[in-house]
Order: sequence, then C-alpha cells, then structure tokens
Amino acid sequence: MPVTSLRFKDEQYDEIKETAAFYGVSVTTFMRQTILDRMEDEQDYRDAVASVDEGSNNPRAWGKALEGDRGAFWRYRVGGFRIIADIQDNQFIVLVAKAAKRNDVYRD
Repeated sequence: MPVTSLRFKDEQYDEIKETAAFYGVSVTTFMRQTILDRMEDEQDYRDAVASVDEGSNNPRAWGKALEGDRGAFWRYRVGGFRIIADIQDNQFIVLVAKAAKRNDVYRD
C-alpha cells in the first residue's frame, strides 16, 4: 500500500487536530475521509457536467417536481447534493435557487 506524507504548519496542524477531535476521530482518519469526500465531490461534479452535456432540451427530463408549498420548484440529484431550481419555460431560464448537501438543502 502506498504511503503519503503531508506537511502542515504548526497552526494548521493544530486546527486539523482540533477539528478531528471534534468529530471524535484521529487526525489520520479525519484527513483520509476529508480527501476521499473531496474526491467524491469532484466526481459528482464531473458526472453532473457529463449529464448536462449528454443533454436534453427538457430540464424536467432528469429532475423531479417538489410537492406542497415548494411545488413550483424542481429537484435535481447530483451525487450527495441536491439542486433546487425554478424552471421558467417562456424565457428558457433555469434559476438555481439552492445547491447543498442532501440533508441541508430543504432548510430555510
């Protein structure tokens, strides 16, 4: 298994150590998970761009309408993220109202 070494300034390491302690994990575990999460986010972004490039002239084809008081909006799933959009057909505008992690996107 390859070994990677990371170097930080003392202040940076202290901040990372404090954050790892907050999550109840070691610095090594925290850094490994942070890097893996970042790689997953980058792949989600590339997948979303590819999906748009493959294209559909109808943005509703790959979204889902919200219900209730948010019924005018559409939801798009991009990996662990959700994009909430308002589609205005007469002007061909897709306004992204919010993009966030799945657990946070519906909070006001």
